[in-house]
Amino acid sequence: MLSTDRSAGLKANRKRSFRPVTTDSKHKLPVAPNLLDQVFKSDGLNRIWLSDITYIPINGKWIYLFAIKDLFNREIVGWELGSTLETTHFLKGFEKALSRRGYPKSYFIPIEEFNMQA
Repeated sequence: MLSTDRSAGLKANRKRSFRPVTTDSKHKLPVAPNLLDQVFKSDGLNRIWLSDITYIPINGKWIYLFAIKDLFNREIVGWELGSTLETTHFLKGFEKALSRRGYPKSYFIPIEEFNMQA
């Protein structure tokens, strides 16, 4: 049966998995400097925070996990789930981190080159 299908030029349509594109590098907007220079170490708690977005597929839709991590002990200090990539979800996660830990001592590293919706 399989050889007959192939000889007739028939083949199954395979559904390709969707992979979200997270960074648009082809823009003329200013890019934040890389303050860590790929050295992901910290000498104490609450000195350097990193942030990230994780895309979670649920029932054919995307849910976005906005997380703030302390680089010293890798603890998630704030997070928020959102159904869109709007900046407000990120800010809610950041506010949770601030209320839990106070301000970081040195600086805060934003999501790498993010172009989020206002």
